[in-house]
Amino acid sequence: MNIARLIYFFPFLFALAGSAAAAGLGVSPSSLEFSLEEGSEVSRQLVVYNTGEAPAEFSITASSRHIRVWPESGKIGGREAVAARITATGNRAGFFDGEIAVSLGNPSAWNEVSLSLGSVVPVRIKITKTAAYASVPVGILVSAAVVVTGLAAYYTL
Repeated sequence: MNIARLIYFFPFLFALAGSAAAAGLGVSPSSLEFSLEEGSEVSRQLVVYNTGEAPAEFSITASSRHIRVWPESGKIGGREAVAARITATGNRAGFFDGEIAVSLGNPSAWNEVSLSLGSVVPVRIKITKTAAYASVPVGILVSAAVVVTGLAAYYTL
């Protein structure tokens, strides 16, 4: 009698078991640093790896208004990598810290287990003031004044 029940419920157990495909996440580099002048922008590359066998969907978000990400999301095959462009911009001098959050998950069907992984990449941005063009003529005038003063002192001795 127990064997008859097992044979009867076996197809249902098989249908409910489904599958579970796990994705693995890798991110390189583990941190980013930018150094730029006011009003300019600098880009770096961030590589997201799917170390699992199954395809997965990725998402990349930035925590600071000084950081832009492209692409922000997409699909990545098993054992594949995607390169994202991270761009730092700034209109005000100073140091700014931020984070880039990377998540990787596999889309699930009704009978699959969904797994999402995440990683955070710290970002440090240094924005310096743009060099003023007026400082070049002032430097030339100051140098000329030093030379003239030195010549005048030499000839008066």
